[in-house]
Amino acid sequence: MRAGAKRRPAASPGTATVLAVVVAVRLRARWLLVRALRDIDALQIPERQGPVRVLTPRLISMAHRAGVEVHVWTINEVDAMRRLADVGVDGIVTDRADVALRLFDEQP
Repeated sequence: MRAGAKRRPAASPGTATVLAVVVAVRLRARWLLVRALRDIDALQIPERQGPVRVLTPRLISMAHRAGVEVHVWTINEVDAMRRLADVGVDGIVTDRADVALRLFDEQP
């Protein structure tokens, strides 16, 4: 923690904020995204919510430009973990930590 920084719990969004983020990304409305992500440290989302694709390369890019990490849940298959790491997600929530640790230990 940097000197002078306040300690506070990490914040992730609720359903309404995730919806606002998806809309902002689809509209390419950076101002709306920044507003939705205010006080959010990590956008913790599923790849899909029913028929709606939540995680997209544009969402990752826009979240990163807004200074917010993107974590995806719940990913248990090694191929999906590898694919998500390749597209730039910052974190993967999994029930298979053993698989994830092995995969990322193999990375250069």
